[in-house]
Amino acid sequence: MLPPYHISQMHFDMHNYMTQCLKCQINKAKRLKGVALLHPLDIPNKKSESISMAFVVNLPPIKRGHDAIWVVVDRLMKLARFIPIETR
Repeated sequence: MLPPYHISQMHFDMHNYMTQCLKCQINKAKRLKGVALLHPLDIPNKKSESISMAFVVNLPPIKRGHDAIWVVVDRLMKLARFIPIETR
């Protein structure tokens, strides 16, 4: 026995509603595959051969006046340095 709230072919009704609903189409999750195959990065051979740097800016200033962070990462040593700096 089916529950009283069961609607026959509910799956098809929901599918039709969602394909016609603009909000449902805009917020629908993308299910696309990547454009190309991913390739792993080369492993560095010596220390400081592969370094990346980034700046984190527009932070609220602290007492010493620092309002940004300089991030330096060495991939081989798996070492990250976070250096407080001033942007002025």
